[in-house]
Amino acid sequence: MSRINKTVLAVVALITLSLAANPALAQNNLTFDPPLPPLSGWTPLPATCVTIQTLLPGLAPTTPPNFALLSNNGIRQCNLIQGDAANDGILIPANAPPNLLLHVDLAFLSNEIGSGPLFNDTAEVFLTVLPTMTASGVPIGFSKSVRVASFSRNMIQPGGLGPIASTAVVGLGGFSAGFPFAPYFIPVGEFKGQRVFLTLTVRNAIDTSVASALAVDSVSLGNFNSYGGYTHISSDPEPPTPRRNR
Repeated sequence: MSRINKTVLAVVALITLSLAANPALAQNNLTFDPPLPPLSGWTPLPATCVTIQTLLPGLAPTTPPNFALLSNNGIRQCNLIQGDAANDGILIPANAPPNLLLHVDLAFLSNEIGSGPLFNDTAEVFLTVLPTMTASGVPIGFSKSVRVASFSRNMIQPGGLGPIASTAVVGLGGFSAGFPFAPYFIPVGEFKGQRVFLTLTVRNAIDTSVASALAVDSVSLGNFNSYGGYTHISSDPEPPTPRRNR
């Protein structure tokens, strides 16, 4: 066996051992896909402002077949909170690896292109950390809120006039323009014994008649391997078989 393959096996083994020690971690990969019901483990507010999408013009899920879309169409703001009646966010186990990451893919879309400076719709994503208690009542950790990402119409088109940003895509998702999916990674290994959850919001500026949206997909826990690539913690019972050198 080559040195490369031995290294690959070591990386896979470390990830598999992390899963074996923390079987609950793999259950928190909430990617909006079967076999879980749509939005299982999430709470949309108001209930109808978040939809499950399979494909929009130029915008496909990063973890097929589905992604979630928050829209502020006709309302002041739309929220999506990680957690529901059966799942209060993610409890980071006491033996979680120190390099544990929460990963999410985000895309921002807006129809407020060419509408002028007043209509600067925005979107934000926060990670909230909650303190917990030991069995003997000793508190673990403290409350904390971390900004993961923020977007605005002005990032796509400054002032709502003139050319759009070079990284924006015209017509993306069926909107006037937007930023395509990009990955975001939040270190959560330091929050052992605490609960964490994401809160996503997209807001209207002044009016509610012209929509903007935030797309979200591939919410998972994982870590970076020795090659710098991200590997999510899956529920696969066995690691993949490495390719042989020829």
